[in-house]
Amino acid sequence: MKNMHTHKVVITSMLLVLFGSTIFQSCQSVDTSAVIYDLRFDATGFGTTFVTQHQNVTYEGDLFVNNNETFAIQDSEFYMKGKITVQDTSTLIIRKSEFTAFPLEDQRAIVLEDQAELIVENSTLISNKSFFCEIVVQNDAVLNISHSELQNWWEVGSFDEAEIHVNNSTFTSGDIYHDSGIGTFGTSSVTVEDSTIDGVWIWDDSTVSIKNSVIGRARVGGVTNVNITDSKIEIINTGVRASVIVRNSTVTWRAELSFDSSVRFIESSVANVEAYGNSSVRFTMSSVAKIEAHGNANIMLIDSHAGTIETYDDATVLVGWHLPLSGLVTMDHTWVPIIRAIIIITLIAIIIAVLVFFFRKRRAKQDQRKRARTPEAKNIYRTVVCPSCKKRFPEEHNQCPWCGKILLKCKRCGKHISSLEAERYKNYCIECYRQWLQEKTPFF
Repeated sequence: MKNMHTHKVVITSMLLVLFGSTIFQSCQSVDTSAVIYDLRFDATGFGTTFVTQHQNVTYEGDLFVNNNETFAIQDSEFYMKGKITVQDTSTLIIRKSEFTAFPLEDQRAIVLEDQAELIVENSTLISNKSFFCEIVVQNDAVLNISHSELQNWWEVGSFDEAEIHVNNSTFTSGDIYHDSGIGTFGTSSVTVEDSTIDGVWIWDDSTVSIKNSVIGRARVGGVTNVNITDSKIEIINTGVRASVIVRNSTVTWRAELSFDSSVRFIESSVANVEAYGNSSVRFTMSSVAKIEAHGNANIMLIDSHAGTIETYDDATVLVGWHLPLSGLVTMDHTWVPIIRAIIIITLIAIIIAVLVFFFRKRRAKQDQRKRARTPEAKNIYRTVVCPSCKKRFPEEHNQCPWCGKILLKCKRCGKHISSLEAERYKNYCIECYRQWLQEKTPFF
């Protein structure tokens, strides 16, 4: 009996210790990875969905979302001490939540690969580390960020035909020495709309479209295709074989080109352009405050305005206009002041010639009127009245310029008479005809 009682006491003590340790672990401030699995719903099989909702969760360690799973963090505060890896066409969703990342081993906070997808909607991602946190999108993975904010120092990297779509979001570090932004490598593509980003770094064969956004620094290199529309950029740097089209946008600080890069500004405004190497810049209906061309750089301004132009080495700056008849006409920028002076002088000469012409014409009319008022002029410029239309015309005319009637002259006084009067009054006017009759008929 005594031994049995001793065994009961030992077993009871062990159960109390186990129960106490369980309670102690549940009261810890940092939850273990098992907490996540307690929050997973319907975890039975392939393609399941796991959700954390309306909770404050702290997870320590690396988290893997794979096998076509969907893991959603919604309406929660999620503190991640480790790395989340999403792979195998799985999906990670962060919606209406605050996600704080604290990577332990390296800077990678979230890794997407193997056609995985990350959807961030109406959320805040916070980098809680003295160095930057990184979101890696690779191997045909897709990242969609909308109406969200990435606080502190974040870098989003796109590799190997990955896609990044950013809409109405903000990437700002709040530090002038460190920029939050997007970097592209390989044949990846990026679309940014209605967003504010500290910087974008575009390399290799990437395709990037930026619309209605504010970008701090844009660095471009490699065989890239970059289109910037209706946006505001602080700095543009281009390298080897880069191609950039800037349309209806503003570059507030400078655009710096090197090697064989090409930039085209259409209906845009640029503060300063520095071109080096074999780079090429083309302005169309744009304005630039200052141009510095070095090496073999080639700059062309079509229907555009430039403030200060400085050329060095073998660089060329051409200025051109689209004229209605001849089309595009270009010339070296050094000829512009000369052509401008010639045009101004020509316009002044034309204005003076027109003024002189009208002044002389007016003076001639005034002199003619003065001469017409003199007695001599009245004898010289005699007029007669047409018998048919009753309008005046010069006496020496035999036909009325108004009605076209052919007029004859009275053979006695020389007065103009119509053909009817000539036939009726025997080539006399009626007055002379009456006198002729009186002379012909003797008075008794």
